[in-house]
Formats: sequence, structure tokens, C-alpha cells
Amino acid sequence: MDPLLVSLAHGGLDDWFLVDRAGGGEHPSTEAAVRLCRHPGAEGKNLGRVLRGALGAIGCPAEPALLDMLFGAPVPPLERIALALRAGRTMGTCCQRGCGSGKAVDLLG
Repeated sequence: MDPLLVSLAHGGLDDWFLVDRAGGGEHPSTEAAVRLCRHPGAEGKNLGRVLRGALGAIGCPAEPALLDMLFGAPVPPLERIALALRAGRTMGTCCQRGCGSGKAVDLLG
């Protein structure tokens, strides 16, 4: 599945970046997080579990598309964090209601 091009600019005229749709991540930091969560060793699995738990505790599921936005959006870091948190919380609310508009990718999968 091809990645999705996203723009945060008004009208979508510039500042495009890629967001994963296949579960592996587009940004190098996202790819590293996915590799950590899929690590075959016990220590790697534990670190992946800690990472997923930390992100989940602040309302941002460890979903590759959200991590791509967190690491790759061409806006200041605090805005990237706010965007990822808002998107993650929206996903959580949507999933709790069962509206079926999207599924989070299982990083272990």
C-alpha cells in the first residue's frame, strides 16, 4: 500500500510529508520504533512494550501513521506533539464508539 501524502498548510499547497498506510512507517524514527516493537529478543520486546505503554499513557497509540506525523510533519516540535496527541485521542474515541472509520496497525503483527 502506498503512503499517503499529507499537507498541514492552509489549502494544502506546500509542506507535504509522507504518512504510512502499510504498517512499517515512512520516517526513519518510525521505522526504528516499529523494528523495536517487532524485535525477536525478550529485551527488545520489553522495550517495545515500554514504548507502546508510554505513548498510550499520553493518548497517542503507537500507530505508524501517527508516529510518522509526530516525527515528520514540517511544523515546530510542539505542534507535531499536539497534532499526534489530538489524532491519537480522536482514534481512541472513534475506536471506542466502533464507528469503523479506521484500524490501528498492530506493531507486533
